[in-house]
Amino acid sequence: MPIQSNLEVITISIKVVSEITICNIYLPNQTNFNHTDLNNLINQIPKPFIITEDFNSHSPYWGSEKIDHGGKSIEKILENKHHTT
Repeated sequence: MPIQSNLEVITISIKVVSEITICNIYLPNQTNFNHTDLNNLINQIPKPFIITEDFNSHSPYWGSEKIDHGGKSIEKILENKHHTT
């Protein structure tokens, strides 16, 4: 969708015919979590779902120059094709 803004914005339009679950996750800096914690959460969310997040984690996957423990955990989740289908 064309949007005029000075901010970094991504906008999508979704036509939904059936129910979809949206889960938002916020983890403050220095929160200790791993991919098992995320898998447990994902396994509880009804499908189909969308997860939005602010994990305060770093990885080259999303443009960071460094990677941290949280970034490694999120990468493992993203690489799991089971969650993306």
